[in-house]
Amino acid sequence: VVGDQSIQPNTGVYEWAIKVDNSEKVHAFVGLVTADAPLDSYIGCDTNGWGLIGTRGLWHNKVKIVADYGNGFSTGSVVYMRYDSDSQSLSFSVQGIDFGVAFTDLPNCPLFPAMSLFQPSDTVSIHEMERPTASLDARTMQLPFIQYVQLLCEETNTMIDKHTNANSTN
Repeated sequence: VVGDQSIQPNTGVYEWAIKVDNSEKVHAFVGLVTADAPLDSYIGCDTNGWGLIGTRGLWHNKVKIVADYGNGFSTGSVVYMRYDSDSQSLSFSVQGIDFGVAFTDLPNCPLFPAMSLFQPSDTVSIHEMERPTASLDARTMQLPFIQYVQLLCEETNTMIDKHTNANSTN
């Protein structure tokens, strides 16, 4: 699955969250792709994708370039992605734990958020990160990235809970 809106180069930092609703074997990928990425394979299966699989591997060009990135993710996890289009770098965090920069030197071209699911029962929810409120913005301007992500994690989990509760009452 590929987002329908690209992120243009040199336009700042973008953040979004993906909640893993169900992933039996944790063979779900999240990441970024170019417009030329194939839609019938996983993220990172060629030179047009950069992905993180739930089992902790970073993939690009059919190569697991890192086997033990972070702590992985599974059913119930919220994976946060942070793409800095100015420095062409992609970072991940899960449940507020910042895993650091995963990929650098991404191409200076439009990129699309993407995910790959393998099991028929695998499901995820995508949540665009809301802009921080003025009070949160003032607090986080002085915080290291990990603390900022933890605050965003709390806000996103609150938004997810509100959305889930609203849907369950309808």
